[in-house]
Amino acid sequence: MVFYCTECRKALGKPVLRSAFRNETRCCDDCKAQHNLSPESPNYYLCIDIAYQIKMLLQDQDSLSRLLENINTIENRNTTEDLSIWDIHDGELYWNISKEYGRRRKLLTLSVSTDGGVLFHNSKLGFWPLQITINELPVDLRFKNVMIAALWTTETEPKSDFMNLYMSKFLKNLMRARVTVYSNIDQLLIEFKFLVLLVSTDSVARPIVQNRMQFNAFQGCSWCYIHGRHIGGSMRYPMMEIDRELRSHESHHVDVKDAKQTKKPIR
Repeated sequence: MVFYCTECRKALGKPVLRSAFRNETRCCDDCKAQHNLSPESPNYYLCIDIAYQIKMLLQDQDSLSRLLENINTIENRNTTEDLSIWDIHDGELYWNISKEYGRRRKLLTLSVSTDGGVLFHNSKLGFWPLQITINELPVDLRFKNVMIAALWTTETEPKSDFMNLYMSKFLKNLMRARVTVYSNIDQLLIEFKFLVLLVSTDSVARPIVQNRMQFNAFQGCSWCYIHGRHIGGSMRYPMMEIDRELRSHESHHVDVKDAKQTKKPIR
């Protein structure tokens, strides 16, 4: 369980096991708000050990051998001049990571997705899971073994400040994670580490994750800085004679920095 401050959306201390938690009062280090916490408090989410889940999967020798075989196939394809797109491994981003980190065998890339859903029909209570797939697994194994890294239940849409806590805690845990398994084929121990390749969301969740204006705002386009017009009760993005500036990794960092300082999305 990860408790968080309802005032500033900062974590209230370290995660605790639900079975071991007892009622207590915690003070937010950031805004100094006092919180009386119990297992029934609404301001927490569940953090699930992703390294443990991956280790359980790869301790199965069939799954491990198929993973290693597929990694060899990926490496061989990345050394050819075949520009066909068969899978996520054929994308430019994956190729660049392959060049940067070298040998693929010890690095597994992850695809992350999140979205909101209702727990029950006609219920206000919803949930936001953080779902993980291992890109190096063969496709049939990949989507049979979707893992849950975190789970949050709520009656409201999350804001970017909470999503920043939700995602950053997961990423910090992932950066420290290592999984060591024994391969019967190679007769040796293999240590894997992990890297997030992408985060997949729909148009509603995307601006929440990116800490920017939502899709129907004046600058709600995910790919450029075009300024929309409110026409006929909805936002329109007219054709322009001059193309607007495209969003980039660098410009997004500037926008997020400004959003954190002003405590609201900028554009």
